[in-house]
Amino acid sequence: MSTLSVDTIQGKTTAGTLTLPAGHVRQVVHAKRGHGDGQLSFATGNPSTFSDATGMSLDITPLNTSSKMLIKLAFRYGCTASSDNIVRIVRTISGGSATNLYPVETNGGLGNIYYASGNSNTYMSHIAFNDCSFDYMDEPSTTSQVNYKVQFANGVGNLRIGSRADGNNDRDNSITVMEIIG
Repeated sequence: MSTLSVDTIQGKTTAGTLTLPAGHVRQVVHAKRGHGDGQLSFATGNPSTFSDATGMSLDITPLNTSSKMLIKLAFRYGCTASSDNIVRIVRTISGGSATNLYPVETNGGLGNIYYASGNSNTYMSHIAFNDCSFDYMDEPSTTSQVNYKVQFANGVGNLRIGSRADGNNDRDNSITVMEIIG
């Protein structure tokens, strides 16, 4: 068996132009709302009115226009009622307008996350929660800076991100974006 040891890797003709084959991860950017940062609370409102999830936003600049972005979300949520709690990812390319990423449902989210959350008349509903994760592959087709942020909407009850329905049992919530060379 041979061992390859190096101190520096650089491009063949110019430093900083190292070429990676398609399918390899070029960079990873991560943002989280950590344990102990407290919960995010979204009061009863309109399931088509979204609000930003503080701390769940990040910027990444792709190497080339053929790069793909693997977006990973992880969060805990609790709600005092089971209706119209929706999460979505919003992409904004520097200098451009915001785009709600597919798959979208009628209200523009990744889907309804209400299943198995509380109902005020159900035993132990005050501690109901779900741990959720979503993966999504985006193709922004740009070399400009891209911002990805997470938003939630709440139709009925009090939606809490980062805890169970009674506001206890705090947990990390995060967004991670990996640039995949195209």
